[in-house]
Amino acid sequence: MAVAVALLQGEAFSQEVRLFGYSLGEQVEHILKVQGKPNLTKKTKKEVHWIYFLNKNKETYLVFSFSKKRPGLLSGIQVTGKGKLDRPLLRGLQLGDHRNLVERVFGKPDLEERVENINGVLSRYSNRNFSFEFIEGRLYSVRIHRNVFLPKILFIENLSL
Repeated sequence: MAVAVALLQGEAFSQEVRLFGYSLGEQVEHILKVQGKPNLTKKTKKEVHWIYFLNKNKETYLVFSFSKKRPGLLSGIQVTGKGKLDRPLLRGLQLGDHRNLVERVFGKPDLEERVENINGVLSRYSNRNFSFEFIEGRLYSVRIHRNVFLPKILFIENLSL
């Protein structure tokens, strides 16, 4: 029992449940009440994604993901784009923050992959449910997901505008 408690308190199991003022597990009715109908809906094999544009030029957007197995509950949250927003994203971070600041807050990522379609870098952490994306060393996207193995970023290019 003591071993399990010690493991759960370790940084390796650090999870985030809130992003941009929303929490994983929130009910779909609450999202609709606060945000209204989505600007765009994208369906994949396992999830439905609601996209809300946060600025007029549609470069900054908020994505709510709902698992098809549990369609009434929020399973993922993502904010992507450039420019300051009206509230912090995660632990006080904002889009455009320097990568060094993100790494001071969360540590160095365990995995990085090049993202060619935006000329950026995707940073992920083992056993954590969040990921970050950077363009030219600046925070471009944050995603948290209920499933620790699905923190990949959903790209707007894949949303068929």
